[in-house]
Amino acid sequence: GDPLPTDVVAEESTAVAGGCRVRGPRTRVGDVVFDCFSERVELIARDGSAQHGHAVSTERFDLVGIRYHPHLAHRWILMVVSYDAPVIDDGAANDFPNAALVSPRWVEWRRRIDIDDYEARFERTAAAGGDVHGEADLIDSFGAKSILDAGCGTGRIAIELAQRGNDVVGVDLDADMIAAARRKAPEQTWLVDDLGRMQLDRQFELIAMPGNVMIFCEPDDRGLIVQNMARHLLPGGLLIAGFSLEPGGYTLADWDQHCAASGLTLIDRFSTWDRDPYSGGDYHVSIHRRALESGV
Repeated sequence: GDPLPTDVVAEESTAVAGGCRVRGPRTRVGDVVFDCFSERVELIARDGSAQHGHAVSTERFDLVGIRYHPHLAHRWILMVVSYDAPVIDDGAANDFPNAALVSPRWVEWRRRIDIDDYEARFERTAAAGGDVHGEADLIDSFGAKSILDAGCGTGRIAIELAQRGNDVVGVDLDADMIAAARRKAPEQTWLVDDLGRMQLDRQFELIAMPGNVMIFCEPDDRGLIVQNMARHLLPGGLLIAGFSLEPGGYTLADWDQHCAASGLTLIDRFSTWDRDPYSGGDYHVSIHRRALESGV
């Protein structure tokens, strides 16, 4: 059958990840095809690659349950168990199950950083007269009125942009971050969804990715994320992204290649959100434009 729009996780069961069977609550696996007669599901890949670096595009699983999950954008969760794979323990999802849907690296960040302390840091800076809205200043300067904050975290930037009169949607795969954003601005639109696979019913004049999204996501998802951001841009729309450039990590050339493959053209690049010129440092803010012609 056709792929079900589901988030697939292992709930007190096991799931294949990277060729190994991983034990841990809510370990994301991928999109599936569900055969209700044989009670089998098949993991499928998108664009030749699958989540967690699967070497093959299709795997078999036994169905062990299905339930409704109100906090995930796709709602339905199939609980599956694989077989004929070595078993390894993965405690990454145990203490931060919502973060585990993003990536192991994001789980490590969540372990180190308390959300309330993270929020308080910006509040203290603002109270002392510091500028905490450099990202919003740059984003707002382009005059786009419809903005998607992709990887919005706790909503600091999206809330500021909305207060300036913009139509802003915030989306993040970590439901804990979205819950924090909703507590601060319940009147705004907040979504829990996967940037590489979401299918929103609208496009935007501008998509902002200011929060190191591309280094915290699953590495195999990077091309999918850029491609999907391009799909959610109106013709002529802008993608503005800033993230750290780490030795041996995701490079600027990788980013530009993914953007070019998605029909996005570089129009400017800075080293900070204050528009300081970029001359090779370890952080960049890049602005790409979708062509005026439709059909990315």
